[in-house]
Amino acid sequence: MRMRKYIQIASLLIILCIPTEEAYSGTPVLLFLSRQDQPDSLGYNIVEELANLVHREIMDDRVVLWDSPQKETRIHPETLKKIEASSGDLFINARQLFIYEFWNLKRKNSDLNTLGFYFSNRSRNGNEIAYGYVDYNELADLLANSPVPSNANGSCSISFQEVFANKSYFYNVIQIGEKKVTNVKEAISLKEEVNELIKTKVSGLQHDCKRIEYVIEYPEVSTGESTMKAGLFLNNLQMFLNENREEFYNFGGDRIYSFHQPVYIVVNSATVTEEWRNTEAGIIQEFISMRIYVQNSPMNEIDSNDLSRLNFITDFKALPDFLSEKEFYFRISKINDQNIDQDDSAVYLKALQKWKWNELTEYVKYE
Repeated sequence: MRMRKYIQIASLLIILCIPTEEAYSGTPVLLFLSRQDQPDSLGYNIVEELANLVHREIMDDRVVLWDSPQKETRIHPETLKKIEASSGDLFINARQLFIYEFWNLKRKNSDLNTLGFYFSNRSRNGNEIAYGYVDYNELADLLANSPVPSNANGSCSISFQEVFANKSYFYNVIQIGEKKVTNVKEAISLKEEVNELIKTKVSGLQHDCKRIEYVIEYPEVSTGESTMKAGLFLNNLQMFLNENREEFYNFGGDRIYSFHQPVYIVVNSATVTEEWRNTEAGIIQEFISMRIYVQNSPMNEIDSNDLSRLNFITDFKALPDFLSEKEFYFRISKINDQNIDQDDSAVYLKALQKWKWNELTEYVKYE
């Protein structure tokens, strides 16, 4: 079993995970997460993303990195840099994450508490690279208010705290109390028991939201009515800005043209950001922002409050209605934090319309 090679470090660390300052009921538990084992269908790799988040906090001196859960020696940012230099590796590349928790699985007062995280890696010759430990409580506010960066399979509204509360990642239970968990059936049974407990505590994660960025532009080749409507929209937007130059400058046009330049404003494209939600009634879209490109230079972002100021009609529709109906040509350029290649845009749109939202990348791969 893969987890056995981590037992030596686990045995050392579990002794140190019993807190001396905080009182938790239940049994100390040590979980192990490997970066390479996280499934792509989640839309994120929590080992990778947590390492990135925590590293920024450590280097900015907002979170303390300790040598171990016993917290005897603080590892300062400069010391961490020396560890990285001597090991030839970086903290953000940590592939091993140990999570210290206390579990109370009794029917009454059952609870799960996270104490902290220990980051490590292995060198090319197999030696352990120990980066250190951070307390969960120091990160609690940040984890609750930080969305997890995700690819197209993920959801646009999941925080780090929700991921950990739902245990929405692949992990192994490698030690509970003083007992090493080496039996596969026992490990699976523990996880099933924990999953049942989680269902009574939290609402679960819904992969029903995507943050979509798409581009409206003049296509190189006309493909019918949808491209005609895209061109009509850009032409009307261009006309509006030329007839309402004050709005053009208010939206950042002064960075492109001087007030004293009597030039004709040429709109090349517009990028729109929306949140799409997958419901039983179909996909519901919510406008977030739009950015207009003039002379291939971006103007300021226009949010939903500013949208009413762009008061023009396209295809006999007000701008919000025109955008929501999606009868014009557009290409998806980004889903959540994943940039979408121009050649894949149509396939991703098809996947959003007919496939499971946590398996979009797989659909595109084999389409």
